[in-house]
Amino acid sequence: MIKISVIVPVYNTEKYLEKCLNSIMNQSFKDIEIIIINDCSTDNSLKVIKKFLSLDQRIILIDKEKNEGLSAARNSGIEKAKGEYILHIDGDDWIEKRYIEDIYMCAKKNRADIVITDFYEDFENKKVIYIHEKIENKNNEVDKEEALKNIFLMEACNAVWNKLIKREVYKKNKINHPEEIMLGEDLAVIPKLLYFSKKIIKINKAYYHYIQNPLSITKQYNSQKIFEIYKSLKINQNFFENKEIKLPINLLKVNHLSIWLFNVKYDLKNKEYIDILEDYIKLIKKLSIKDLKSIKNKKIKIIVIILKALNNKIVFILLWKINLLKKYCDTFYKKLLY
Repeated sequence: MIKISVIVPVYNTEKYLEKCLNSIMNQSFKDIEIIIINDCSTDNSLKVIKKFLSLDQRIILIDKEKNEGLSAARNSGIEKAKGEYILHIDGDDWIEKRYIEDIYMCAKKNRADIVITDFYEDFENKKVIYIHEKIENKNNEVDKEEALKNIFLMEACNAVWNKLIKREVYKKNKINHPEEIMLGEDLAVIPKLLYFSKKIIKINKAYYHYIQNPLSITKQYNSQKIFEIYKSLKINQNFFENKEIKLPINLLKVNHLSIWLFNVKYDLKNKEYIDILEDYIKLIKKLSIKDLKSIKNKKIKIIVIILKALNNKIVFILLWKINLLKKYCDTFYKKLLY
């Protein structure tokens, strides 16, 4: 059996793709298959892929006839995969040479279903930031409930790309990336993968370089993403509602909705927005002092405290519409920092 299936969804990442594929091909660990899904790119991404296809027999190309989105691309790769483990790498990111070897050896040594690592954020100005995953671990083993809580409290990354995942966890539990969600779909998948994993290991080292590409649709705030994030939040709420693990679902929703509602302009005539706002206000009303203390992001905490005090949806909408609330929160936040 192939040890690892590396799944690389590609959509218009021509600028970054060569570095991405070189970093995978040149790994110290060779027993891999590289499944590249071209999601009907309109740039020269397919040309780049075909060049690499002629250089390495481990590469498998899935060339889609129409653009179906990131979830569908990942699902196509998982369906095609034959490896014991699955590793997701986005087409505009890259990995360090020992990444696959180190995480695979760690997984086998510990009989782990998932291995999580720290990662780097790379910026256009060459600045690189080390991101430490705030997941408590004892002798590298992660407590499942704590890991889920940290993801729900936005203390840990909910992406699939810094995690090695046993293929059996996907298959046995019939976990798919939701194709109806075009953005932020990882949030609907990672909690399920963690929940069904028997053993999770954390490596306190970074290998994955997450490129802060300002043109990437997945890395921008936009009004459509609010709806997509909300769908992911509802999936989590429905899934964990009757599970034995008690998780702060309301805090998960408040944390994520605060970020998106705060960073985009919305149309008050849009019923979907109003429904989300109504749910958001109800959630804030339910939060206890203990819940408020659990919110780690200072800016979100300030927003929530203000909105909880207002306790009036109409006032909230009016303030937001004329940008006074945003301005006030920014000013107040700066005072806290300085």
